[in-house]
Amino acid sequence: MEEVQQRRIDRLKLKYSKIVDINILKKRYSEFKCGNKLELFIKILGKEKFDQIVYEINKPFKHKKETIEFLRQVKLNNFIEEKNNLIEFLIKNPTLTRNNYYHNLNSKQLSSKLGKFLRGKFSHFLTEEEKKLIRNRPKTKQIMTKEKLLEKKMKLSRPIIIEGDNYISASEASKILNIDRGTIRFRIKSEKYPNYKYL
Repeated sequence: MEEVQQRRIDRLKLKYSKIVDINILKKRYSEFKCGNKLELFIKILGKEKFDQIVYEINKPFKHKKETIEFLRQVKLNNFIEEKNNLIEFLIKNPTLTRNNYYHNLNSKQLSSKLGKFLRGKFSHFLTEEEKKLIRNRPKTKQIMTKEKLLEKKMKLSRPIIIEGDNYISASEASKILNIDRGTIRFRIKSEKYPNYKYL
């Protein structure tokens, strides 16, 4: 039985000795590893060649210098294009902000995006005026009529009824009845004051 196994190993040694492509050997390594047969793989290749494959598999991946420069240029071009589009949007819409431009992002995503823009590795391509424009948060003044203020107050308030009289809120009842607002709310929640209720 051992002779049969040794003959098999010898045949595999001969076969694998002809393989010079390291990528093929790395693939075979994965196959032997999945089958829990790495000890057999060591016998076939020899310890030195086996260690070389393990080193190749574990060493950090590095792009060529040309590839790194190409990828950097692509990222820079994308940054410049996005920057120009954002600045153009802000100039054309002085009452809007970067939040309106990136309306599809949540607050966390927007914060990350602006961090890369204003403090990232390409931020030096932004002028101080452009940075100021991106940081700017213009506020538009809204003139509210008495009717709109009352409408807003009604939406935020919860109407109540005290002793048969209706009030738009606990605050209004407090002013009219000269009773502390906290006292009114306490009485509404208390069963001892059945005449104090929310509508």
